Amino acid sequence: MGRIRALVLVLVLFALLSVSCSKDEMNITDLQVQGYVRTDSTMGLSVYAVTRSTSKNDKNVPIQMVVKSPDGNLSWSFDAVKATFDGRSYYGSADISMPAGLSLPKGQWSVEIIGRDGSTVNREFDISYTDAAEALGNFTGAGQEAPWFDEKSNLTVI
Repeated sequence: MGRIRALVLVLVLFALLSVSCSKDEMNITDLQVQGYVRTDSTMGLSVYAVTRSTSKNDKNVPIQMVVKSPDGNLSWSFDAVKATFDGRSYYGSADISMPAGLSLPKGQWSVEIIGRDGSTVNREFDISYTDAAEALGNFTGAGQEAPWFDEKSNLTVI
């Protein structure tokens, strides 16, 4: 009888500890990604995430992101910057620039999003576009000066 009580007590304590030590989860509800080409022909990527936490506090707001190219040879690690658009908070960066002379790799990229509490979420996304030179030509031909999305190439020209 004493062994059964001890076992029940251990199980109750374990149940209480697992409930009180549970971690809030960070969920990515939206990932906004866009390839771009600058007027100097440098290419890059903009990556922003919308998060939803199971808690009411900001513990799970992303503080860091790691973005990796499809082949894994290029990676960018950065502090996520908050941007607000239409009342939604986005976390990420628009400054993921390719090294000089390299095109933005097409294919399946990955991003690791790290919360303040150390929780991580991994997502993959595809980058596809046609011709950066054509996008630049369309930008110039249209007389644009502000950032402009070229639907034909699927690139934003900035």
